[in-house]
Amino acid sequence: MAYLYFGNLVLYDVFKGAALLVVFAVSLSIVLKRTPQLTADAVVLGVMSSIAVLSDPYSTYSVGLALAMLWDARGASGARLLPRIVAVGGIIGGLYALHLLTTGTIHYFWSSAIAYNWNTYLTFASDSTFPWARFLQKLLIGNDIFDARWLRLAPAQSIEWPNQAPDHWLFTGFLYRAAVLVAALDLVRCKRYRAAIFVYLWSVILATLRGEVRYHGIAFVLTGLFLASAMASRELDSPDAPAPRLFLSGFSRLGQFGLAVGLIWLAVCCGTTTIRQWENRTYDATFLPYEKQVDLINRLSCGRSDVRFSYLPWDLTLNFFADRQPVGRYGYLFPWVLEDGLPDIIGGLQDREAIVALDLEGRLGPFENKIWMEPVKGFLDENYEYLGQGIWRSPGLRKSCAAIAVPSWARWSR
Repeated sequence: MAYLYFGNLVLYDVFKGAALLVVFAVSLSIVLKRTPQLTADAVVLGVMSSIAVLSDPYSTYSVGLALAMLWDARGASGARLLPRIVAVGGIIGGLYALHLLTTGTIHYFWSSAIAYNWNTYLTFASDSTFPWARFLQKLLIGNDIFDARWLRLAPAQSIEWPNQAPDHWLFTGFLYRAAVLVAALDLVRCKRYRAAIFVYLWSVILATLRGEVRYHGIAFVLTGLFLASAMASRELDSPDAPAPRLFLSGFSRLGQFGLAVGLIWLAVCCGTTTIRQWENRTYDATFLPYEKQVDLINRLSCGRSDVRFSYLPWDLTLNFFADRQPVGRYGYLFPWVLEDGLPDIIGGLQDREAIVALDLEGRLGPFENKIWMEPVKGFLDENYEYLGQGIWRSPGLRKSCAAIAVPSWARWSR
């Protein structure tokens, strides 16, 4: 399922999701009365918590919940474990700070990671503070489990990328939330109240912050799959739990069976989709289009290696295959880098011979490309030669290169 959530990419959500899953699993096992191995658990929890927080500061809320549950659940053991976790995290943070100092990059870290995010990116983020209203809403109505987005049945759903909503399905979005509720209720049945509260609060926090679908929801998706697997395999069953009432026992078994069926069907759909779309994994389907586009770029530039190329607002992949530098330092031109990136790109277009492709049809969330890319298009229309299909060429190339008709397949949009 990784390709559905960009799990193959180097994204902070991938690092955060994997790290938080380890924090959750280890913390839950301790809350469920496993005697902590002080040194080993402290190292694992300290390292993974640090990775999660450094990848996404919003992870502080989840890590804080785990630490609070460990302190409350284990008494004296928790009192000894928590300082060790904090110490490990402090060591990792200190080593990172030392690296920034010794490499002379701490100024760039402050200006790019702190000042930029605080002064610029925060204005585009959906939440500048903890969204209490949304959190309480999800807390009170079962994490939106009956939201219509998750209730699409479609048993034979194809979940092939670029499906924009892999979570909008009964066997994904609903399954993750059902796993959380079934696990929490089963823990209540076993009178493991702290563990039930931990499971439910953890999932609600993850779904509330940074999104709950696609790659922003990786941490929540992994938690849902982990709990579904744990319930289906009865890993959360407690041998010393009191005998439940018949109704509660029946509900637990029904939930375990339903989650097992859901996981099996999800695996079947992933496997059959991969088999049906096998031709899309061939060289011709994956790399041949790039070869054709690179050949076109080379012909438009008369084969000159000094000519820059940019496909805006996204995709540096063509720069890699064409072995060409982008027109400026900003390979991407998203709305939140427009203030700094636009002057840099316009300056590069003025000073260098270049070929530029624009995707004016796409959008990024609520932002339409044609709106925020208008300054770039206006400059190109006034100063560059338009070749068709969203491609422009600098005046110097127009004088020295033969006219080339741009084929219709060269219209790059997404």
